[in-house]
Amino acid sequence: PSWPADRQQEYLRDYNYPTLWSISIHEVYPGHFLHYQHLRRVESKVRKSIMFAPASFVEGWAHYCEQMMLEAGFGRQDHGIKLGQLAESLIRLVRFIVAIRLHTEDMSVEQGVRMFRDEAYMEEASARREAERGTFDPTYLVYTVGKLMLLKLRQDCKAQQGKSFSLKNFHDTLLGHGTAPIWLHRSLMLGEEGELLE
Repeated sequence: PSWPADRQQEYLRDYNYPTLWSISIHEVYPGHFLHYQHLRRVESKVRKSIMFAPASFVEGWAHYCEQMMLEAGFGRQDHGIKLGQLAESLIRLVRFIVAIRLHTEDMSVEQGVRMFRDEAYMEEASARREAERGTFDPTYLVYTVGKLMLLKLRQDCKAQQGKSFSLKNFHDTLLGHGTAPIWLHRSLMLGEEGELLE
């Protein structure tokens, strides 16, 4: 069955070309695809496993890549691509708030729909899908948490290494450790300093 024309238009407004660039960076390169390529070289079965991987690292890495690629110059001449990345980031931030409030503050799904519509500027059908997902998906809020923790780790590594810091080495080392939780990545990459997360 085909969708009604108004539904098709809503879908196309939420998944426009600039947003699709961000989704492609997240899902393919250098997001999940590059992560999985690195996992092929990891020797530890535990750190190689996606089944036991913390979603905050797996999804955090892919969400981090969306911002990192633009910082590195991707789409520099196309302001729409930056807006697409910001739109995707805004959705993840609203997910973070809605997930907590749905499960701890008696937020209703309808209030969640309104929040996605009003704060993340989503169309009705997409806002409803996002709000309903928050009722059953435990990975729903960790995209933002993981991304922020990886940005903090990058900042701390940069401060520790000074002029010798290399973004490529940071990423290769990080992904070379496999699917460890972020606290372990901090310890492996920063030594004792990694234990302090301020």
